[in-house]
Amino acid sequence: MDMKISGSGNIPAGEYDVIKISGSGRLAGQVKCSSLHVSGSAHGEALECWGDVKVSGSAHFDKELTSASLYVSGAVHCGANVTVAHEIKLSGGSRCEGNLKCGELYVAGALQAEQNIEAETVRIHGGIGCDGLLNAEDIEIEIEQNAKSSIGSIGCSKLFVERRNNHKLFRRRGSGVLTVKNEIEGDEIEIEYVVCPRVSGRCVTLGEGCDIDLLQYSEKYEIHEKAKVGRIERI
Repeated sequence: MDMKISGSGNIPAGEYDVIKISGSGRLAGQVKCSSLHVSGSAHGEALECWGDVKVSGSAHFDKELTSASLYVSGAVHCGANVTVAHEIKLSGGSRCEGNLKCGELYVAGALQAEQNIEAETVRIHGGIGCDGLLNAEDIEIEIEQNAKSSIGSIGCSKLFVERRNNHKLFRRRGSGVLTVKNEIEGDEIEIEYVVCPRVSGRCVTLGEGCDIDLLQYSEKYEIHEKAKVGRIERI
């Protein structure tokens, strides 16, 4: 059975096919569906969707969110774990109070994750806050010029971090920086404007603006003249 809200309304706990909300809708209790499309706002408890969840506007889930894919243009807030089988695409500002797990993660704007992030591929263009571990095979982070991002630890195969400036004539100005509180471990690491106690990898390139206490490498490393490194160890 499909459910559709135009204006405002409530959807009781249960199992549905397609749910469409145009306006304002509330999902009461555990809701399962084949797909959820929101144009406006939605507030629910726990959602299990075996298809796509698409939000244009805002959505708030008090408990777990599980789906095949998640597409958000606006904002989504989840009070527990988010588990997505395939890709997550977020445009705007989003927050996850639990663990976030998916195949591919794309963020244009800002993402705040209060626990861990696990994915195969991560692309961040804007700002990120992750209190736990960001773990992925391939990570690319493009920090906004005046954004300050923070991650607990990073584990990866490939990591690329750069700071974007919206005006090419002033490309290196701005305060945008990524702070990694504990450590970065990977195979190929190429970063700029990153502050971290320890960076460890096979091939490591530290660009302008990096401030690293301990650099560990097994094959080779490069350090920009405007980067700071306390100690260097071969492992």
